[in-house]
Amino acid sequence: MADSDDFDLLELLSADHANLRDLASTAELAEATSKHLAVERALLYPLVTKDGVASADEVTEMRSLDRDLEEAIESGDMQKAGASLETHVTVQEALFDLVRENVDRSELIRLGQAVAPAMEMAPTHIHTGLPDHGPLEQAASEMAATIDQAEDRITGHKH
Repeated sequence: MADSDDFDLLELLSADHANLRDLASTAELAEATSKHLAVERALLYPLVTKDGVASADEVTEMRSLDRDLEEAIESGDMQKAGASLETHVTVQEALFDLVRENVDRSELIRLGQAVAPAMEMAPTHIHTGLPDHGPLEQAASEMAATIDQAEDRITGHKH
């Protein structure tokens, strides 16, 4: 991913969408998707609901699509994962157009600077059983990331 000091949140997430499309192996796609979705959940979804760009129901639908993507990757069905990824990207890119129209660029740049730290702290494995919203979301994500990092060190998995 590009240096987040030079780009806004939407530019960085769009670049990450392109990266996700390029990944060939299930393991690589799982790690990159896990991190990508964690950043969207932490930075994008709160932004669009706070600024009224998307309704709570629309964000719930996006989270459902995210869950479908995670489940497809976890199943190992790369055809289904590819289709779910394309749906995710299409929905997100349409949302990005609305965000650009309704959110000040300085706010997007500020959030863009939070992308790299959020990626670093994100889980590296898909966890379909964790809450993806609500009061337990952040704590569950942080615990999953800690466990993933420990597992990755034990298994020698490099990022």
